Amino acid sequence: MENKLVSVIMSAYNAENFIEKSIISIIQQSYKLIEIVICDDGSTDNTASLIKKYGDSVRYIYQQNQGQGIGRNNAVTHSSGDYLAFIDADDQWLPDKIEKQINLFNQNLDTVAVYSDMEIINEKDEKIGYQAKGKMRRGNIFDCLIQGEYVCGLSSLMVKKNVFLDVGGFSSHRYCQDFVLLLKLAYTYSFDFCDEPLVLYLEHGGNITKNLSVTYPELIGVYDNLSESFILSDNQNRLVLEQKKRLYHSFAYLHFRRNNFSDTKKILHEAKKNKLLFWKSHILRVINFFPLNRLINKII
Repeated sequence: MENKLVSVIMSAYNAENFIEKSIISIIQQSYKLIEIVICDDGSTDNTASLIKKYGDSVRYIYQQNQGQGIGRNNAVTHSSGDYLAFIDADDQWLPDKIEKQINLFNQNLDTVAVYSDMEIINEKDEKIGYQAKGKMRRGNIFDCLIQGEYVCGLSSLMVKKNVFLDVGGFSSHRYCQDFVLLLKLAYTYSFDFCDEPLVLYLEHGGNITKNLSVTYPELIGVYDNLSESFILSDNQNRLVLEQKKRLYHSFAYLHFRRNNFSDTKKILHEAKKNKLLFWKSHILRVINFFPLNRLINKII
């Protein structure tokens, strides 16, 4: 089987604290037929100089800050590979990550996307868990995605470039572009996975996913538009409805735990107006309006 070029795609913004470990983990891959394309998304720290340290090993592109999705699309336009493998600037790959995924592609020429589990580490490089242990699915994962089982971390994903281009690449969403891409791929194509962690996912205070007060509203917006983006079955529409209820509840509970009771009230009111109150939301709604909500919040 002839080996194919893999383009490693990264969008980096103010990543000086992590990006070198990420780049080194790419360079040290056992599969050597790769190119590295990094889009600097308007960094204001030392990210650019750290990338340029690696000379011809990395293709460096700069853009004004527009978000990771647009940065990754930009990097893809400068890539030459048959496959695209994505990695965030704060994550690392195990040395045989690409090799094992290429082997799966070669075993089944109809495979268009391959992912793996990711081991979660903290800033001390201590291993603290797994992203999708026991939850990974082979084949059609669209229903898993829409009901909140985000089994495929972007830093583990490898996809055929022509398929990525066919679905339109990343959306312009600021925070949910990776999830939207997975939906577009999974709606039409089957996935395969390596049943082991091949990525080290760094959990730290700067993770975009930690900024839940911003990511939740955008994610709810994605769900609001799903029926316009895809032709859904009655069961899939039911799954979407149930997940939207859970999202509204989680968003409200997040604010409740932060003592943002007026925001909790607004979110629950919006959920009620749209008939999206989860059963737990009714309890939260009562507690939030109760005069002792601050005391109850401390207890729970």
